[in-house]
Amino acid sequence: MTRPLRDFPSLSDLEMSGRAFPQQIGNLLRSPMAMMPLWIVAGTALYTLGWSRLFEPFRLDTLAFLAIAALLFVALATTSRMEVDARPGASLDRWALTVIGVYFVGAYIENGGIPVIQIATGDDYDVYGFGVDGLHIFMLCFTGFYGVRAWHVFLTRGGMWNLAALAGIGGLLLSIGNRSAFSFLVFACAVVFVRLRRISAPVWAGVILAAIIFAFGFGKFGDFRLSYQIEQATGEPGAPDAVLALARATDGFRESGLSPSWLWTYMYFASPLANLNSAFNLSGGRPCGQECDVSAALVYDVLPDVIGVRLGAILGIADPATTDFLVAPNLTASTAFGTAVVAAGAVGGMMTLAFLAALGVMSARLLRDSPAGEVGMAILATVIFFCFFENMLVYTPLLGQLAFPLALAGYSRVRRRTRAQPPESALHPK
Repeated sequence: MTRPLRDFPSLSDLEMSGRAFPQQIGNLLRSPMAMMPLWIVAGTALYTLGWSRLFEPFRLDTLAFLAIAALLFVALATTSRMEVDARPGASLDRWALTVIGVYFVGAYIENGGIPVIQIATGDDYDVYGFGVDGLHIFMLCFTGFYGVRAWHVFLTRGGMWNLAALAGIGGLLLSIGNRSAFSFLVFACAVVFVRLRRISAPVWAGVILAAIIFAFGFGKFGDFRLSYQIEQATGEPGAPDAVLALARATDGFRESGLSPSWLWTYMYFASPLANLNSAFNLSGGRPCGQECDVSAALVYDVLPDVIGVRLGAILGIADPATTDFLVAPNLTASTAFGTAVVAAGAVGGMMTLAFLAALGVMSARLLRDSPAGEVGMAILATVIFFCFFENMLVYTPLLGQLAFPLALAGYSRVRRRTRAQPPESALHPK
């Protein structure tokens, strides 16, 4: 018996499903969880080019760990509800912007000047010594969060005042010479834009072209800085291709016809995986590593540093931080998992991965339907993305930014529940 014709999908159904699949892919890529598999795939692809003799071939346990991490976050990206919330953001609070401005002026006075001017004039300046003791980390977190919020309000409400607020906050972060804080702000704002805007193919092409230009410019800047350092040390300018020796470039790169400047970008994005691979090598293939120091991995690689360092000192747990596993002294990034693997092998790496996944799931649930949801999602995506370079679970200046939208989301939920409850007089009528 033949199947009735009405049971077959119609042409309109096929067209709708054809449009739905790209939309599902777009929604997947907009998920903060997608940052983990994206950087694993991109970084692994770069690593396998084999352009540096500093990088050893991938170990099987390294590949297995990366595969587990990628598959876990793909599953979380497809199952966690992280729909885009296009509601207009609440207007910026002038008191908050005033507090930020007053703090930075006070910090300049405490520092004895504006850091970027001190750097430009050759004065001694320690970026880690800037700020008012006891306040700086909190204000750095609040300033970064409010910069992302200003961008979100501008995209959803418009108004040059909101854009000016973002520009002012970005200028303040640049003024203290803190490249990380400014990079976090730029990346989080880019995530907000991608989540709120439907980006056409020509725009994506422009973004890719801009990324290529930036990568090449990054390499040229590296060439200039290396040449300057060589000149300072020897009195003679460095050769334009000095990076070839520094990176120990392979014949594969030398024969590729590419400019040596591209090696800087390659080393920057591939070295975290090289150091992670070296960390697994140092663990000796043992599931718990050479030392099996799980307590150290928990304290120093899971807890925020403002808590972990103090707790470790109280409990007498030594910091397992070491540079023995780095493939080169100047290549220090080892992803979020490198030092945990050194301390406790694959067990330490899996523990850090589990806590990062738990942070993502709990944040996504709390931020859902929250007025600060889009800002929180962008900061969460930033945390997960920059885990490619370092462990952002312990880096308070970034992780602390996520605390503000989470606190606002929790407060919003409490208020909604309170409003939904009937008044006491209705429950107990006289």
